[in-house]
Amino acid sequence: MEAIRRKAIRISLIAVLAVFGLGTAGSAAASWQSAPVVPVLSAKDQARLKSRVAAGRKSGLRRGVFAKVGDSNTEFSPDLYGLACGSPTGLTASLRATLRAYNRVRLQNPRALPGCRPWTSFSRRSSSAQAGVFSTWTVTPVKNLPDTGYWAKPPGCPLEGTPVDCELDTLNPRYAVVLLGTNDLGMDLAFGKAPGSQIVPRLASVIRALRARKVVPVLSTIPPIIQTDSDRQAVFNAGVARTNRGIWKLSKAWHLPMMNLWRACEQPFMINQGLSVDGLHLGVAGADGAMVGVQPGETTFADSVDFSPGSLRYGANRRNLIWLKTLARLDRITG
Repeated sequence: MEAIRRKAIRISLIAVLAVFGLGTAGSAAASWQSAPVVPVLSAKDQARLKSRVAAGRKSGLRRGVFAKVGDSNTEFSPDLYGLACGSPTGLTASLRATLRAYNRVRLQNPRALPGCRPWTSFSRRSSSAQAGVFSTWTVTPVKNLPDTGYWAKPPGCPLEGTPVDCELDTLNPRYAVVLLGTNDLGMDLAFGKAPGSQIVPRLASVIRALRARKVVPVLSTIPPIIQTDSDRQAVFNAGVARTNRGIWKLSKAWHLPMMNLWRACEQPFMINQGLSVDGLHLGVAGADGAMVGVQPGETTFADSVDFSPGSLRYGANRRNLIWLKTLARLDRITG
């Protein structure tokens, strides 16, 4: 009788949660929110990852190299660069070993940010990461992109390829860190679509382009967006949720690692949900809340890789550590 009573209570609870749109921990609605910040792969997905990396190795893809595919939260100077040129602090011995392994492989970097050497996967300014771009910009033929503006052609890339092709041709990377979708929200609104409703087909085209080259995409949820108007805030909250649910579904469908940057930013100890005062870009320690763009401040690179508890309350610092932990975990799996 006790077992029956407990089952009835559980069924009632599920029904109540469904009414309020909350779901349970295992439901599609909730799973993207509760997904781990650093990817955790099942035994089967670990085997898939090993197989994919082995196939990439046969195709000439390089250990210790990754590509960046994203928008301003990847191109801007607080994001990842300092892991090459900022003397990270607060790392465990195993994470320092991962850092050394990726910083040993030197890369071309014709558009290098000032004061950031050596040039490695962390510090290269990617042809497939550009401020203001929507997700499918990365797989649009360069010849079809405008000459100026946010969606401009990436400098130095052949016209017949795409920004992703341009980056992969240069690097032959094992992984690609993919953080896209934030700018799609505004584009969706401009075209009368529900914000975030198109992320699955758009991001799937990016995944297919990477997988066709044997590169392993490592996806990320997008961070929160903060608006000053309450009605607009509700619209963007819904758009971020749709986007992240779509990214999570793609990670499951393609059996890909996914970092949950949104969940990291939503932790109660984070300052301004991990964002700078503009409510859009990841905040960085030492900037007093100001947004730091492509051009770094005097201490941006060092500040962004300060992994002390106080500095990890900022989104860029937290994201930089998450990516390093993700690389370490993936490399432990693949060898």
